[in-house]
Amino acid sequence: MSFNQSSFNLMKNNRLFIVPILTIGMLFAGCNNNEDELTRLRDQVSTLQSQLNDAETAKTTAEATVASLRSQVTSLTQDLQSASGGIPTSVVEATLNQFRNALDQTAELIGKQVELGKTSDVTQLEKVSNEFKTLVSSYKETTDISQTSNAGMKLVQGIQSLISDLVAGGENITLSGVLEEDTSLIAGNTYILDGRVIVPDGRTIIIPAGTIIKGAPGTGANASALLIARGGKIHALGTKERPIIFTYQADPIQADGTYAEGVSAPGINVLGQWGGLIVLGKAPGSFKNDESQVQIEGIPTDDINGLYGGNDPADNSGIIQYISIRHGGSDIGEGNEINGLTLGSVGNQTVIQNVEVIANKDDGIEFFGGSVNASNLFVWGQGDDGLDIDQAYSGTIYNSVVALTNESDHGLEIDGPEGSLEGSFSLINTTIIGAVDNCQPAGGEKTEIADFRSNAMGSLDKVAFKHFVSPSDVELDKEDVSSNYKKRKLTFSNIDIVNSPGCDPLGLSAIFIDKAETNKSSFSEDALNFAEIVEDGKEEGANLVEFEWTQWAHRN
Repeated sequence: MSFNQSSFNLMKNNRLFIVPILTIGMLFAGCNNNEDELTRLRDQVSTLQSQLNDAETAKTTAEATVASLRSQVTSLTQDLQSASGGIPTSVVEATLNQFRNALDQTAELIGKQVELGKTSDVTQLEKVSNEFKTLVSSYKETTDISQTSNAGMKLVQGIQSLISDLVAGGENITLSGVLEEDTSLIAGNTYILDGRVIVPDGRTIIIPAGTIIKGAPGTGANASALLIARGGKIHALGTKERPIIFTYQADPIQADGTYAEGVSAPGINVLGQWGGLIVLGKAPGSFKNDESQVQIEGIPTDDINGLYGGNDPADNSGIIQYISIRHGGSDIGEGNEINGLTLGSVGNQTVIQNVEVIANKDDGIEFFGGSVNASNLFVWGQGDDGLDIDQAYSGTIYNSVVALTNESDHGLEIDGPEGSLEGSFSLINTTIIGAVDNCQPAGGEKTEIADFRSNAMGSLDKVAFKHFVSPSDVELDKEDVSSNYKKRKLTFSNIDIVNSPGCDPLGLSAIFIDKAETNKSSFSEDALNFAEIVEDGKEEGANLVEFEWTQWAHRN
């Protein structure tokens, strides 16, 4: 980026007029014997000279800084073509291009200030330059192959933060319809989802840490949602300190993720204000009539972007980390709402970790088939089920929490395959926390611990159920589930029960129930071997330290 040199030279040449102005001023002052006027003119000339000198210095400094940064960006781009540190090359290139554009915008702004003879503060630009050099140096010094992916992620996140430092931000930008090109958002702006926003096959959306995305109000076909179609990708690169926040348009949250003094965050019982986040992939699922692909719930059948399913368990839909999805689940039909996070046939090369879902009207997170692994999931105050598994999902969910409120239904709802393809999930280190009001389930009889239905199969290990009271239970719903339990296609181990303080304690046989009408299993009796009642704080479930970044941790 070059400055408007002719305009600057014109300003610089104005120095030729300074002496005549001063001479005329002295004659004027002498004729009128006005020493004060002479002093004033001298000060004006001195100020003009200082402004021109400072502007020229700022211009020279800015040009040199931008030129150096652009050279470093070019060099880094070449380096990362062969070793991207585990980050997709497309994301690196898009981030660096966005950085170049931010540098150009900064240079253009300084150039305009120079044309006006104004002093430009290049301190921020120099700060960005120094931080960029530190980021690159730290990345290049990483020699441990096990740490290269983490170093690459930190590099990209660091550059995205520098972009938001350079760009003024503060805009409300509307996204709508099908994104026809790769889209990189900028933290500091607030993005409004106007209806269903689709990232189609072959396109990518990049969301940097600290970005605020709000869903406009709407129901049915007009419900706002971000949908990543099969073949599309999302790279939501939040951090613990600066999570990406999805919420509804009227939420008074500010662009920096905070609330103004005296303004409170929406309550946990504010549900269904917008849609949610939907990610679809090409991994296998077990569907009725052994269909290879089906339409995800919540998306009209005439929109082919709503299809999910395939035969690639290693499909890659991108990266989702440190995101908070709040107050979603708007109605799309009678008794039908959108989940907070919907995962349809998402493959195991997709990264999903550190996700919070708050006050969603339907399920918190639902897995429809697929093989993706997910870790550090937190669902709080959902209107239906916390974690829902369907259609032979066969990945691992590690370190998760569901905290129920009076609005909630089940902590877990598990369904099995719908076709001949079988799949088995693993649920490890999970804590389900009940909601109790005067030693009664806060949500009435619907507030249940877990329901295993429709041929459910999988394994639960190191799972804790806390603060539930009668009649809440863990139930095998029908004969097919009971049969799977007998065949060890559905297994339980290291299950801990923490009774609700001050309430009548639940016994193991009252918690674990086989509801099969015939040929019941020994599920209730076996609970004496795979489960135990422990004191509060002694349970073996989720590691709550991993959730210190969440709203639940901040409000409790």
